[in-house]
Amino acid sequence: MTAVDGFTLSVDQPCFLTAARKSSGGLQLGAAGICAMALQLSVSVNRKYSGTGAEINTGGATVIRLVLPDGDYAGQTVRGSFLPVK
Repeated sequence: MTAVDGFTLSVDQPCFLTAARKSSGGLQLGAAGICAMALQLSVSVNRKYSGTGAEINTGGATVIRLVLPDGDYAGQTVRGSFLPVK
């Protein structure tokens, strides 16, 4: 996904994903798997963010790792909030 201002976001696995950029510059993500297996999802963003599961790579982009549940909890949404890094 690419926004008008050049903000890009991509995932490495098929999933349901919601993303909201806040006026404060923060990012909120919600992700759910599409199958009954546990899944580690990597969300790549071309901006710098901090938060649980977020890692800034040498190119200045952020990779956010979310663990999606399996079993009775498969399909439930995992949410995360991330703050901009200046």
